[in-house]
Amino acid sequence: MELRVALFFLLFAILPTALLMLSLRAEVRRKCWWLWLPGLCLFIGALLLFVGSGYVHFTARAWPIRLLTAIFCYGVPLTAFALLRLLSKCFSGWTARSLTGLGVLMAAGLIALLTYGFTRGVSSVRETRVLVADERIPRAFDDYKIAVVSDLHIGTYFADTAAIGRKVDAVCALQPDLICFVGDLVNFSDEEIDRFMPQLSRLKAKDGVVSVLGNHDYLMYYAPSDSLEVRRRQERLCQMERELGWQLLCNEHIVLHRERDSLVVVGSENQGEPPFPQRADLQRAMAGIGPQAYAILLTHDPTHWRQGVVGATSIPLTLSGHTHGMQFALMGWSPVAWKYAEWGGTYDVGTQRLCVTTGLGESLLPMRIGMPPEVLSVTLRHVDR
Repeated sequence: MELRVALFFLLFAILPTALLMLSLRAEVRRKCWWLWLPGLCLFIGALLLFVGSGYVHFTARAWPIRLLTAIFCYGVPLTAFALLRLLSKCFSGWTARSLTGLGVLMAAGLIALLTYGFTRGVSSVRETRVLVADERIPRAFDDYKIAVVSDLHIGTYFADTAAIGRKVDAVCALQPDLICFVGDLVNFSDEEIDRFMPQLSRLKAKDGVVSVLGNHDYLMYYAPSDSLEVRRRQERLCQMERELGWQLLCNEHIVLHRERDSLVVVGSENQGEPPFPQRADLQRAMAGIGPQAYAILLTHDPTHWRQGVVGATSIPLTLSGHTHGMQFALMGWSPVAWKYAEWGGTYDVGTQRLCVTTGLGESLLPMRIGMPPEVLSVTLRHVDR
């Protein structure tokens, strides 16, 4: 977690109450001083969380996630109401009363929307189907199905093994030939995986599970001053993925065989924008791959595609995650588009294609609105010239 995230929650714990108090008359503020109490309690809780013993709390207890959820659910509706209440002070009569009433309705609507987002919004998994038709796809791999899974952020679920079990069931129900996990298994620590090993071990496909690391999987938010401990834990995370039966590719590739044909799966380490790790080495990852081979690249951050894949390699298909679609969309549009040119769906430049999944899990806040948990189902199709 970055400092700006901590500052956001600290500010959001107290600012809505301050806006509300500003919108009230002076005599009402004096009588209703107790309105400060909820925000103040949330602020003190967030301060203890972020200043106390750091982000390790997120892996050890459920209360940090619940605290941040409470801050968000408290702050969003109250801010909307307070802003409209402040605006009403610029008017009088019917207009002022209408703005206050609109603020009440908006706050109620936001409470309903957030309730949905924290319940139904995170529990219904969406399958998004993509057909990749290419003459370069080997004939023996015609109708080959790949389930692309990303961003489980398993620590967000603390001990809710049933929720992860349902997501695993949704992936396995697709009966894919191959499962590709494209990074961010955890939030902060390798310890998050321990209680979910039985559920994760049920991820099965005909050709197994292939995985790469995401920015969170380098544990860059865990006790950053202790580099040796971070390295030890990061190595344990990699080992745990292998114990699950996953083939973890760190700037490596594997070759899948069907009859006399073959398909190459290339796994890149994370490559994105700072401060995230810059570890990709495609030259090493593709060493020994023939020019005629059909290669699929797994790389966590979709920005890597334009940075180092398009035009720089001949890789026809890249699979990524990372963006989450910001876990929010309105009529198909998400604010994440302001940050990422490629954030969800398919993108083509010449004969090279990028497929980005918006993720199966949630980071920090277990909430999704208009952007349900997603499994990307990619079907390969050989076409003749």
